[in-house]
Amino acid sequence: EKIETKEEFIRFRDEGFSLFQGYFFCRPEMIKYKRLSQNQLAIFRLQMEIGRNKPDYRIIESLIKSDLTLSWKIMRYMKHTAFKHVGACNFSKLTLSEVLRYLGENQLRRFVAVVVLASADNDTVSELYPLSMMRGKFCELIAEAINEPTLAENAFLCGLFSLLDTLLELPMTELMKQIAVPQSVSNALCHQEGQLADMIALCRYYEQQQWEEATRLSHALGLSDDDVVEAMRRATIWAGENAAS
Repeated sequence: EKIETKEEFIRFRDEGFSLFQGYFFCRPEMIKYKRLSQNQLAIFRLQMEIGRNKPDYRIIESLIKSDLTLSWKIMRYMKHTAFKHVGACNFSKLTLSEVLRYLGENQLRRFVAVVVLASADNDTVSELYPLSMMRGKFCELIAEAINEPTLAENAFLCGLFSLLDTLLELPMTELMKQIAVPQSVSNALCHQEGQLADMIALCRYYEQQQWEEATRLSHALGLSDDDVVEAMRRATIWAGENAAS
């Protein structure tokens, strides 16, 4: 407990510890003038294109084809999605273009968001990656529970990116200048404004075991304690199953 710095995290991890808690996991270590790598920029270009109202599938296909790892990941993602939602199908004969259109915009946005997160090249990624995945799913489930299904996709993105500043060691405001996300997501991450910010705050309260604050906020959102516990349970299971895949 009480891991305050990256150096402390690395030291205790190297000594064999596997469970961590502390301020370091909630606040980034700022490094001035650091920029995203060329590979990360390519992935964020992909995220920017898929975030448009009418994404150009030709550009998306070109960006994915330019990166062998991305091509492999999307085919693996396709396999997972195909089996999960429609059962086994002969997807191995589909072209990349056909795969992209089969998945559709919503599944592609989710795939790209997860790839963006996983592209962070940082010693802490193995620990923060499943936590980010859990936050994304938790926020999505909370949006559905408060009967705001139109917020669900942005809620997932917001929770998923809520630790991006720690992963990339950049201020969140600087990151939002380098990538394209919906304004509601940017407002929540940079200025803690709106319902999306409340969902992230609720998740943090549970992570930090601040039960009074969690209860107050969950009731303000129109949720019972049981609703939130169930969302956290489902999100944790989902993150465990998907962060390693």
